[in-house]
Amino acid sequence: MILEKLFSREEFTKLYKENSVTDLAKKLGYSRQTIIAMARKYGLPHKPKGGEVRKHKTITINVKELEHLYKTTRTVDLAKRFNVSVATLVKILKQHNIEIKKPGWGVRERKLVVEE
Repeated sequence: MILEKLFSREEFTKLYKENSVTDLAKKLGYSRQTIIAMARKYGLPHKPKGGEVRKHKTITINVKELEHLYKTTRTVDLAKRFNVSVATLVKILKQHNIEIKKPGWGVRERKLVVEE
């Protein structure tokens, strides 16, 4: 890789820690993908767009409770509640053999007021 010839591992690591991936790419004149590939090669943690390394959070929930929440809550809302993507939520549901709802199903509060 070209960057290996320009920077030592220590120099690159220092620059990577001090800058966002986008800023570092602009400073060095390379694409974000090149910077990310170099960081992977050196075993540096992935930095999301905001620049900070993500902190993983563990949530413990009973399978029956999860199933109940899933059946009574829109999938998007439940994913937001647990701070995961819908795809991740569906993957977890499948791992625990919870039947997946058909697309478009959701819990919506609808009120019908009929006046005479």
